[in-house]
Amino acid sequence: MGPILLVWLSFGAAAEDFRAWQGVHEGLLIESADGDLVAAARWYESLIASVPDNDPARAELYYQLGRARYALGDVPGAQTALAVAQADPLLEERASVLLDQIEAQKNPIRTLPYTMDLSQPSFPWRRAWSRDDRAGLDVVTLGDQNERALAWRTVIESQDNDQIELRFADGADQPREIALSLRTSDFPAWLLVVVLDDKGRAYTLPNLIEVPVEGWARVQFTPQEMTPFVSGEGASSPPRPTSVRALILRDVTSSWSSDRGPNNLYVGGMEVR
Repeated sequence: MGPILLVWLSFGAAAEDFRAWQGVHEGLLIESADGDLVAAARWYESLIASVPDNDPARAELYYQLGRARYALGDVPGAQTALAVAQADPLLEERASVLLDQIEAQKNPIRTLPYTMDLSQPSFPWRRAWSRDDRAGLDVVTLGDQNERALAWRTVIESQDNDQIELRFADGADQPREIALSLRTSDFPAWLLVVVLDDKGRAYTLPNLIEVPVEGWARVQFTPQEMTPFVSGEGASSPPRPTSVRALILRDVTSSWSSDRGPNNLYVGGMEVR
């Protein structure tokens, strides 16, 4: 094969890639300029049908299609598209985050007071981002007392945090008090407790929670005890959350302890009033 033909083929492949990426941006323009998510989703679908399977932009097109479908309320369609994007190493994290957000919306707390019932097959907690299967959630039985607990399996590594979250449904009563029973399996954990309001603004408790290995630590707090997560947000965020749409437990043990390795964090009970 001559050098001129090689250059021509390389240029052709590059041109195909460019057209696909150009198509991604045209779809985003349809969304932002026209506000037409239906047209944008159809645009992404038509591009996916026209680009080769090995096109580097294909995963990005599936991600944008999944995002558009989710915004349109098509959850199964969004999950199908995002699963394709998730298989690409470059899109794995972004797609996993959005898939986790979709999962978190599936089983929100709808009415108060609420007591977590682990005898039921579903629970409101979800992993809040992908950890490459290093973390998961399961219901387990602990000790001779047959205590049921939600087990959050994680691996503590250097400067590496993990988190789980639960959501409150649109229109649900606002929590006045939240209580949790917590313990760990192998070494103490340090948790940052975060709530998000209806505008996505984050608030935290003033102190970290230390979770012991032996015995249950009971954590009890009210949203009115929480302050803006970043001090610089003080000018734009109210001093206290005016609503609560999500509760997040963020494991920051890697930043506050020298312990490393696998650890289980157990949620033995939860009450929201």
